[in-house]
Amino acid sequence: MNTMGKVKKKLGLSLVLSYVLLIALSLSLSTIIYVWLKRQSSIEEAPECPDGVSIIIQEYNCLSGNEIELTLKNHGRFNISGIYIRGTDDKNMMPLDGLIFDSGDFYDMTTEGEERGFYLFKKGSIEDSFPGDTHAGKFIYDSGSSLEKISVEPFRLAKNGEIILCFNAVVSQEVNC
Repeated sequence: MNTMGKVKKKLGLSLVLSYVLLIALSLSLSTIIYVWLKRQSSIEEAPECPDGVSIIIQEYNCLSGNEIELTLKNHGRFNISGIYIRGTDDKNMMPLDGLIFDSGDFYDMTTEGEERGFYLFKKGSIEDSFPGDTHAGKFIYDSGSSLEKISVEPFRLAKNGEIILCFNAVVSQEVNC
């Protein structure tokens, strides 16, 4: 009976040890799988404009030859890299035609074959518009014989150079040019 008791003790110890090893193996495998899945599914959020981005059309003047002069002001709390400016000859329509840059405080970002209307701010050697900065420029429109409405949408540049449009800061102005 003494031998039988030793065998039962060893069997009991062996059974407990196997359960401990099984649980430890399960936990380590689940941790490895969790880390692997986390790395595989790491989705970066799309960059957005902060809520405090704002631009206003301070002044506009209609010039001869399908040209308009605009004075814009960064009215928000953050820097703005540039604007996307569009116009239309129907005040009831959303402006879709990008205006063509003529002269002023902007760099034309448009390359051949791309949608026009994207312009970077320039002020000396600084290429961002700080809160309170004003920028003036002349733009040519070809949306028919007149310009009835313009739309200005600020944008920021991401670190990789990608344009981040500020959808929540679009300003539209009816004009009679």
